[in-house]
Amino acid sequence: MVSRRLTGLAAAGLLALALSSCLSDPQLKTCADFPLGTAGCPAPCTVYCGLVARNCPALYADDDGDDAAERQATCEAQCVEQLSDAGELGDRTGNTLQCRVTHAALAARDAATHCPNADLGGGTQCLEAAGEGCQLYCDLMTEHCAGLYPNRANCEESCKTFPGGSEDVDANTFECRLKYARDAALEGSLACEKASLNGGGVCGTPCEAYCDHVLANCSDPDDVLYADRPACMAACALLGEDGAAADWQTEMNTVHCRTYHASAPASFDSETHCPHAALYNDVHCGDTCDTYCRIMASSCSETYEDDAACQAACEGADPTTLFPADPPHDVCMP
Repeated sequence: MVSRRLTGLAAAGLLALALSSCLSDPQLKTCADFPLGTAGCPAPCTVYCGLVARNCPALYADDDGDDAAERQATCEAQCVEQLSDAGELGDRTGNTLQCRVTHAALAARDAATHCPNADLGGGTQCLEAAGEGCQLYCDLMTEHCAGLYPNRANCEESCKTFPGGSEDVDANTFECRLKYARDAALEGSLACEKASLNGGGVCGTPCEAYCDHVLANCSDPDDVLYADRPACMAACALLGEDGAAADWQTEMNTVHCRTYHASAPASFDSETHCPHAALYNDVHCGDTCDTYCRIMASSCSETYEDDAACQAACEGADPTTLFPADPPHDVCMP
């Protein structure tokens, strides 16, 4: 109790310095109150965003030429949308607004340590438990990007495989996807693709996502699809990266469809779904001969006169013998 009280007093002191003790009732979905409040002062999300602008300006960097007022408005809108739990003054942990306020205030003295926790993503401290980041991500995807995952359990299981990183860099990371999941409230489908399982070509490439999930979930001896990551990436390159995150819904012959089967479905049932993620299979994501002839047309275009000749040669073939496994074509690589 003593340490918590001191933590609250320390945070309150920093807030007083930054905002002249100006706290008021939060205007959040829960309508919960700050433990301290003064009539006529800014709303809690205004307090939070003011501290972020002062102590952690990189969290809302001027990427699009917005002025300070526009960046403040964007911060406040996202704060109200995403932080429904106010928490208690002085919180240092937990998925609450107050936890982020505490770290935004403490960032005045140690920005490197506290700014990541002041971010809406919660860093490492403003999360209730392991996996809380995925809960926030799936909250946003369910609300703003409906249909990219079949259900909540699938989203949370798939999220566990996203590599960690930084929101400051567009790369194949959880943080990048979370950033665009937050943006989806305002930007819609364009942000949803970037936030998706496949990364939309911004949060990593579709082949990176495909191989992340294949190598994570199809690792049992009976389910292994590729010997290592280079082999997986080489096979994926044969398919190309065209497609969309929702391709699994219509069984499109794309890497995106295969990535869906390699993600949560394979994690839950690898025996069933790892074969569906393979380069060649006749159950989901296109049939074997369509895939083979598409690959041959792009990678070994002189092998067959036309698609009909390729289809005839492929009919009845053992998929394990098809390109790139068959030696006659092993030099025909994209």
